[in-house]
Amino acid sequence: MQTFHSFLHELIEESALTFPNHIAIREAADKQTSFAQLAILSQSIYEMLIQQAIPAQARIVFYTEKSSETIAAFLACSKANLIYVPVSLLNPVARLQQIIQLANADYICIDSSHIALLEELSSCYRIESKIEIASLIFLQINKKNTISTTKDIAFILFTSGSTGLPKGVSISHRAALSFIEWSATYFSLDTSNQVLSIAPFNFDLSVFDIYASMMRGACLHLLAEQEIKNPMLIASYIDQAKINTIYATPTFYQTLVAYGKLHKYDFAQVKHILFAGEVFPREGIIQLKTIFHQALLHNLYGPTETNVCTYYTLPAHFDEQSKDAFPIGKACTYAKCMLIDENMQEITSIQTPGELIVAGTSLFTNYWGNEDKTKEAFILMDDEKYYKTGDIAFYNEQHELMYTHRKDEMVKKNGYRIELEEIAACLSRHENIQQVACVYLKQKNEILCFYLSKTNEALDIISLKTFCTKYLPTYMIPDKFVYLNSFPTTVSGKTDKAQLVKNYEA
Repeated sequence: MQTFHSFLHELIEESALTFPNHIAIREAADKQTSFAQLAILSQSIYEMLIQQAIPAQARIVFYTEKSSETIAAFLACSKANLIYVPVSLLNPVARLQQIIQLANADYICIDSSHIALLEELSSCYRIESKIEIASLIFLQINKKNTISTTKDIAFILFTSGSTGLPKGVSISHRAALSFIEWSATYFSLDTSNQVLSIAPFNFDLSVFDIYASMMRGACLHLLAEQEIKNPMLIASYIDQAKINTIYATPTFYQTLVAYGKLHKYDFAQVKHILFAGEVFPREGIIQLKTIFHQALLHNLYGPTETNVCTYYTLPAHFDEQSKDAFPIGKACTYAKCMLIDENMQEITSIQTPGELIVAGTSLFTNYWGNEDKTKEAFILMDDEKYYKTGDIAFYNEQHELMYTHRKDEMVKKNGYRIELEEIAACLSRHENIQQVACVYLKQKNEILCFYLSKTNEALDIISLKTFCTKYLPTYMIPDKFVYLNSFPTTVSGKTDKAQLVKNYEA
């Protein structure tokens, strides 16, 4: 698929000319920013960045609120040929520091209101310079950049990594724009759209929120993280602000349905409900459709490495008595999807499971700073590079893809991709833990941590959770900690996780 644009910042430049007075972003306290104002703000930040003579493709880590200033800075980075690295404020400072190191960042950007954070960072890094613009503070921490790239990378999204460290997924302008231009067209976005931003900016769902909205002159509504966690507030906001387009995880929608008291509000204006990030139980979809009965529901699939690569729009009317899962659909126009067996042979027959691999223009560039892992992620099929998703799927009778499960130990919980080994690696650093293993109970949506202690007694659960908050974002902290006297093992001497679960459930 050919993209119509080359760089992300072109979207705001075009929209500022086409829709100058339309509201681009609405924030708390009735703050509004028009497309013209957003373009002016972005240009100001761009000029500041140029004055610093920052090397091309240098990394700027953003540890900021979701705001018009942050979005303007992302666009400024695009224009200045810099790479932005968003980090959610849900991450502890220790994880922020890991990402700063892994990205070999040159600058950290924080909100000017976070004075305590500024002091903490100043104690960890030598601040070469400090620049304030709008509500942002840019802190230069790396005067002599040692890692450069000639790649056309726009941003890096850090996800959970199996080695115990976050994994940086490098996304090029071309890759992002492939999805942006397709989604803006497929969902018929225009100036009438009121889009609610739920996902944090380091989550790939936010690419649609920010840029597809911007491309078509739609209005993006930003709410604080604490507000997004309040289902009754969200329900009221969707009604009052006349939100008509929402893209979020199934967990968000299930929480909204369960606790939002939705019967009090009118959602007739909602046109599109998009969901991705994890499996949405059919019962939950039926509940959602009952409430948002005039909306089209869209199941989007794709790991961060591919963004969305398949899609399925649910029919307006479907059999509510059926127990069958809904498909993840067919490939987007810019993607190629294929199922392969263990011998790397293509599967074309229906009902035959295989690993889903993906090619096309939306593929990520690399795992930042990790050439070996990048090579492992790809295979060549018919002289074309495919990404191995690690997801197992099959074709139904309509030749639509049906997702079944993960091939490896990565799990999807509350919309987040989580490597259980990263949690285990974190807890293995605890001074009183001798051995640890983590498992995911899908039916209960719980992460369990089994451990042996050096003290030969159970450790305080609150202290364990507190320890985790120093190194892990809240969504990765285990739901339960289980003390053991010994670990069951397989014949080969490895920890028998299946037996762990059996013992726990018994």
